[in-house]
Amino acid sequence: MKIGLFTDSYYPQINGVATSVHVLKQQLEADGHLVYVFTTTDPLADRHAEVRDRVFRMRSIPVMSERRLGVWYSPRMMRFFSQLDLDLVHTHTEFSLGIFGRTIARLLNVPQVHTYHTIYEEYTHFVVPIQAFGGLARRLARQFSASVCNIADQVIVPTAKVRRLLRSYGVYRPIAVIPTGLNLDRFRPGEGARELRETMRAGLGYRPDDLVAVYVGRVSREKGLDVLLEALAAAAPACPRLSLLVVGSGPDADEIQSYSQTLGLGDRVHFAGAKPWDEIGRWYRVGDVFVSASRSETQGLTYIEALASGLPVLARSDAVLEGVVETGVNGWQWDETADFAARCRELETLPAASRERLSQAALESAERFSVERFAADISAIYQKLLAVSEPGRPLIRKLEGAKLEARLMALSRPVSMTASLEQLLEGGGQRPPLRRLRRSRRLVPARRPSRPNAERPRSGRHRRVSVERINRSFRAIYPRTERHSDDERSQN
Repeated sequence: MKIGLFTDSYYPQINGVATSVHVLKQQLEADGHLVYVFTTTDPLADRHAEVRDRVFRMRSIPVMSERRLGVWYSPRMMRFFSQLDLDLVHTHTEFSLGIFGRTIARLLNVPQVHTYHTIYEEYTHFVVPIQAFGGLARRLARQFSASVCNIADQVIVPTAKVRRLLRSYGVYRPIAVIPTGLNLDRFRPGEGARELRETMRAGLGYRPDDLVAVYVGRVSREKGLDVLLEALAAAAPACPRLSLLVVGSGPDADEIQSYSQTLGLGDRVHFAGAKPWDEIGRWYRVGDVFVSASRSETQGLTYIEALASGLPVLARSDAVLEGVVETGVNGWQWDETADFAARCRELETLPAASRERLSQAALESAERFSVERFAADISAIYQKLLAVSEPGRPLIRKLEGAKLEARLMALSRPVSMTASLEQLLEGGGQRPPLRRLRRSRRLVPARRPSRPNAERPRSGRHRRVSVERINRSFRAIYPRTERHSDDERSQN
C-alpha cells in the first residue's frame, strides 16, 4: 500500500504524537508498505536527508513553545500529490497538516483514517487564559473534536477512555481502540546499563542508596506537576532519601521550578531539561520509580517507556492506566498525597530482591505494547477500509473532491472573485482579463432567493456599494427634519 501520514509533530521532536508516527512509519515500511510523511519544518531536522526517506516538511511557525503550525495548502505539493497515487491518508492532527490531509483524501477519492491523540479540552487554558471563559472554550473544543472525527472514515484512539469521551462528544464514526506501540529495544536495559546508570546518578549528585523518582515529559500545567510536587513535599518527612528528577521542558518550566522552591524542595528536585530523542531511554534508567500526576493523557506513552526500562510506575489514578499498571505487580496508583507518601516509604525500605521482582514484572508487562503488534492492527484497519466500499460513498467523495479542486484552483491563481465554481471548471481556471478584475467588487457569491417562485435578478453582477447609496439608505432611516447641518450646529 501507498500510505500518507500527515502530522504537525514528528522526529526529532519529543512528544507522544511524534513518537507514535515515527515508529508507525518504520514498522509499516518493515512490513513492505510505502509510507510518506508530511509534517512541519523543524530547525533540528535534516530536510535533504529526510526527502530520501520520504519525509516532506512544509513551512511552519512555532506556536505554544515547541509546537509548530504549518501551512495547510501548497500548490507545489498539490502537483506532487496528483502524481503520488496514494491508497490511503492517515491524519494525526486536527490542525494545519490534518486539514491538508483531509483535503488530499477528498481530491484523490481515497479513505481517510484519523488518530485522535490529544484531549483538547484539557489544553484550553493555553488559548483562553481567562477563567470566566473556560467553560465556553471547553465546549468549543469538544465540538471541534467531534466535527473533525466525523469527517474521517475511521477513527483510532489509544484507550477505551478516549473512545468513551468521543462518543460523549457526539462522534458517530467507527472508533477502534489501538494502543500506540513502541520500539521496546530502545528502552530495555542492555549490556553496560548498570555502569551507565551509576555514572549518570553520580554525575547528578545522587548517592547509591537514594530513591530517585523520575518524571519524563512536558513541563506544563495540564501534566499535574504542581500536584506531584505537593505529594513529594508530603512524603519528604517520612522519606529522607527521596528525590525527584524532572526530564523535559515546557511553557510552565519556570513556574514549576519556582513552586518547588516555595514548597522547600529545592535540594530534592533536579530539573534536567529537554534531552535528545535518541537519549531518552538512558534517563529512565537513572530512576528507581517513574512518577506522574497527569490526568490529561490519551494513553501516556511515558508509562510504557518506563515499564520497558524496568521501572515500576507510581501514577495518579486515571482510566488510561487500566491494563497498564497492575497494583502491586508493576506499580501502583494513588489519589491522595498520603497514598503517594506511603508508597514512597514502602519503596525506600523495600529489599533489593523485591525491587528486582518489580522491575522484571515491569519489563514483561511492556511486551504487549510492541510496535510490531501496533503496526499489524493499524494495517488491518487499512485493509478493511480498502476492501469495503460503502454504497454511494465513492460518488460523494468524487463530488467533494471536484468542489475542493475548484476552490484550491481559485486560491492558487489570481482568479476573479466573480467567477463561480462552474465557470472555473468549464474554463479550466484561466485567469480573466485584468480589466475585469479591476471592475469586480463582489466579495461573496450572490445569495439565492429565499422563495422558490421568486424571480432571479436579470444581472448576476452585484450592485456597487457607493457613497451615494449609503447616503440614500441613511436618509430613508433618519429624515432630514431630525438632522442638522454643520452651520446649524455651529450657531447653536
